[in-house]
Amino acid sequence: MTKAPLPTNEAARLAALHQYNILDTTPEEAFDDLVRLACYIFKTPIALITLVDSERQWFKARIGLDVSETSRDVAFCAHAILRPEEVLVVSDALDDERFAVNPLVTSDPNIRFYAGAPLITPAGSALGTLCVIDKVPRTLTPEQVEMLRILSRRAITELELRRDIGRLNQEIAAREQAEAALSRQVKTLATIYEASQQISAKLELESIYQVAHQAVGQLMPAEVFVVSVLDEAAGEVEDVYLYDRSGRSPNRRLSLMKGKGISPTVITTGESLLLNDWDEATAKKLGAEAFGDGIDTRSHLTVPLKINEKVIGAIGAQDYRPNIYTREHEQALSTIANQIAVAISNAKLVQTIRQDEERFRTLVENIPEIFWLSEPNQGKIIYVSPAYETMWGRSRESLYENGRSYLDAIHPDDQARVKAALLETGLGKKQEFRILKPDNSLHWITAQYFPLLDQNGKAYQIIGIASDITERKLTEQAASRLAAIVNSSQDAIIGKTLSGIVVDWNVGAEHLYGYTAAEMINRPISILVPPDRPDEVPQLLARIRQGESVEAFETERFTKDGRLLPVSLSISSIRDSTGQIVGASTIAHDITERKLLEKLRADLTDMIVHDLRNPLSGIMLAIDILETESLQPKHRNLLDIVGNSTKHMLELVNTILDVGRLESRQMPVDRQPVALSNLIAENLKSQNPLANSKQIRLVNQVPASLPPVLIDAGLIGRVLQNLVGNALKFTPKAGEIQISACVDLDNPAMLRVMVTDTGPGIPPKLQYMLFQKYITGKNLERGSGLGLVFFRLAVEAHGGRIWVESVVDHGTTFTFLLPLAPK
Repeated sequence: MTKAPLPTNEAARLAALHQYNILDTTPEEAFDDLVRLACYIFKTPIALITLVDSERQWFKARIGLDVSETSRDVAFCAHAILRPEEVLVVSDALDDERFAVNPLVTSDPNIRFYAGAPLITPAGSALGTLCVIDKVPRTLTPEQVEMLRILSRRAITELELRRDIGRLNQEIAAREQAEAALSRQVKTLATIYEASQQISAKLELESIYQVAHQAVGQLMPAEVFVVSVLDEAAGEVEDVYLYDRSGRSPNRRLSLMKGKGISPTVITTGESLLLNDWDEATAKKLGAEAFGDGIDTRSHLTVPLKINEKVIGAIGAQDYRPNIYTREHEQALSTIANQIAVAISNAKLVQTIRQDEERFRTLVENIPEIFWLSEPNQGKIIYVSPAYETMWGRSRESLYENGRSYLDAIHPDDQARVKAALLETGLGKKQEFRILKPDNSLHWITAQYFPLLDQNGKAYQIIGIASDITERKLTEQAASRLAAIVNSSQDAIIGKTLSGIVVDWNVGAEHLYGYTAAEMINRPISILVPPDRPDEVPQLLARIRQGESVEAFETERFTKDGRLLPVSLSISSIRDSTGQIVGASTIAHDITERKLLEKLRADLTDMIVHDLRNPLSGIMLAIDILETESLQPKHRNLLDIVGNSTKHMLELVNTILDVGRLESRQMPVDRQPVALSNLIAENLKSQNPLANSKQIRLVNQVPASLPPVLIDAGLIGRVLQNLVGNALKFTPKAGEIQISACVDLDNPAMLRVMVTDTGPGIPPKLQYMLFQKYITGKNLERGSGLGLVFFRLAVEAHGGRIWVESVVDHGTTFTFLLPLAPK
């Protein structure tokens, strides 16, 4: 058997075949009629319309065969398509070496005779054949060969017709979809335009809400419609307009600070919220008060109401069915929301003026800013506040007489720009310009205009406010000078991209590292990093990308001459005008001298501690022996004093050792799951005698149901014991000390523990120093001050942190975080 080679145009031929989208389609009468006609004309038991794919030949129409396809390797038609201009006639397959051992010849269907006319496309590609097959040898006359060609051309005609009809159907469907989409879009735009006109013409809030309600009902399904407005002063969201099936619902107030519900979430984030299957899980995630936010709706679409990117409220549509709203609905609702926000803002402003004009006048006449109301078309000032006379140095009467006389004071270089702005009536237009007062003093002014629009969208009045920003401008100039001072700092100040490429290199950096700015700019900062710290710069930059800052990060850097220099780094983000983080600024300080002093002090402390510990242990042993002796009362008292003092000194030495081991991370921390409530109960039990003697209540408010913490019980027990002991020391008679705990809201993997007393409190100037060495909690004088350092180091060794909050004369709370044990 000879396998047919591939045609020279095989790739183009297969591409043409696939364009007809006919492979593996269902039988079609036109093609079935052709094979029936072929069987009738040629008196054969088998007739096929075949299509030759890359690995198979597939039969679009067949008579006399049960299979729908065969392998291309055994296909007669694979040979026929090699010569598209000819009809392949095999009179006796057994006498043809190409097919004599072909399984289609030697077994079912036992082909002896084959004649196949290629199916040739108008472009000349042979897709397959129309063939007739018999189980006995045969020959064809020239007339029969031509008839087979005619049938194959008819098959191609049917293929072309089928493809053209398919394309036409697709074009018709696409056109119908486009027309339907255009119709919907036109209807939506018309509804939005009409609603916008009506909303803009309304100056009453209730009328605005009603028009918006009607418009949204035309734009989308809306079984429930809600308008929520932010009360910034109270920090709350009020549903000022809410309709459901039962009609108008009473107002509901939700706390924005807690972020509960759909509208407060949208108002807080400033982003639209599309929920197509509201359920209990979604309600819990959004902190809603109840399933469905109080209404059993399933689909929710809520968008923010914004004025100059400031969120003032939200509007939403809801439906009782799931999967109702689309992004097209969201776009339409967002468009109409812009008009509603403007209308609400205008209506509130007008309402304020109408409701209490006298109070308004009292307010604007006593503020340092200028407030005015004008008619732009007539150039007339209706009202201007007294601040105009102070800020402009001219009388209000002159402005009432000539509404444009204020322009005379504007600096000549700024007049054209300010006059051009008078022709614009966009909401919230803002300008900065200079004025010259009669005494020739130069002042900077910022002015903002808010148009009141009529039903045609034209401004019939403009409300404006102006402020003197001369001081701010002077501050900006001072800031510029300060930047120059910073650039001359002796510390290294380096600017770099978020990928670590240096873009700024001050003189201090040249002095510190030895590289000039020309040598470092546009080169990676990693040049300075020791090779054993390859991940340090990427990790620091990753924190900056997340909006963090790095304070006093101690590390080492190479100088140009190869010295390893200890430095302290403070890194902060650099933001562009939009607030986007685009780089990092590093201040590097040489801490060589401090490191030497710290090592010297550590060595000295270590020497003193070790030289004291053994003698103190000997003294304690001697005291223990003496206590067994019979002593006179006065000697016994002296022995107690010596014993207590020595014990205190030994505890101090041990604390110094513990602090040193914690700082150097050499102290073993045996962390095990511990029930915090039991640990606290044991510690409070040992403190009860002293608390009772001072009539101080010890209150354990730690629930036994809290999950266990993963801690070294000994270390944390000492922290608790000393924190309560300190509280007992400073809490006055009849006071109270509470210990409470809960899972931390910001980090659910940590437990927050609080020790609160009713003592005199800690002054603010001392609070930030408490966890430093040698600072005591009583005053700013030097003392041992190691207990609080031990607390901090012990907590940090567990991956937590500790801090203090205190109000003078009201008490103090020490709070620390501990890791929860894995579940």
